[in-house]
Amino acid sequence: MKSLVQSLCVGAMAAGFLGFAGAAIAQPPQPVSHKQAQPPDPQTLFAQAQRLPIFTGVDMTEQQLVVLRPIFEQTHARINRVLSPEQQQKFHQALIEEGRPFQESVDLMDLTSQQEAQLDNILKMTGLQVAPILTPEQREQIQVNIDTHYSN
Repeated sequence: MKSLVQSLCVGAMAAGFLGFAGAAIAQPPQPVSHKQAQPPDPQTLFAQAQRLPIFTGVDMTEQQLVVLRPIFEQTHARINRVLSPEQQQKFHQALIEEGRPFQESVDLMDLTSQQEAQLDNILKMTGLQVAPILTPEQREQIQVNIDTHYSN
């Protein structure tokens, strides 16, 4: 599981932390409603993802953001195809509504080994796409942020 968390954090460089974290922070907790809420648009998710702790102290140029946006959108869509709506809700509730630590929130999703492998592959691919877009200083700051905010 620790390998998955590291991959999730690497993928976060583009996906705003694992796409599904982007979805999790995209909306503040809402009162229970009988209507299904519409998910936020990719532009909103991308903007909110940039405020995650992984990006603290990482100033990106407008050109970098333009290149990262489609990578984020693709990663978010791929992750959503792997996770069930229930898993997405569990993650959102634990991390956002209850303020639980990231690792605990991931654990609560009860990912299957197949899902872990799929997410690991998705996020490794994302990391490979994102790394050349970032400067060495940005990659270093992101690693510091991962070590600070996401490592056990």
